[in-house]
Amino acid sequence: MAFTKTLIPSSILRALQALFGIIVLGLSITLINGHNPTNSALPSVPTLLPFAAAIGGVTLAGALVGFILAWTEFLRGYFEIILDIFILLANLVGGVVSPTDSIDVTTCGKR
Repeated sequence: MAFTKTLIPSSILRALQALFGIIVLGLSITLINGHNPTNSALPSVPTLLPFAAAIGGVTLAGALVGFILAWTEFLRGYFEIILDIFILLANLVGGVVSPTDSIDVTTCGKR
């Protein structure tokens, strides 16, 4: 019975994780596709955008795998904990890393 009591909160949290992964992935891909080097101060796509897209994809994949693991009683436990730790570390790195293409405010981004 303890299995069914933790299934609904776990499913809700996995759905929120999937939603946030979709948002990050969608925004990153939209910004990458909308980048126009002729109208921008940056000559190429900032290196942080593909990295953010990868983090969003990993988060979405982790949410889907975690949702599947939550519904199977046999695979719960260490696999779910390892998956959560990996996704947590990936999102932490994605939030802490600063872009290498910094823009100089005094020259309006022109190098």
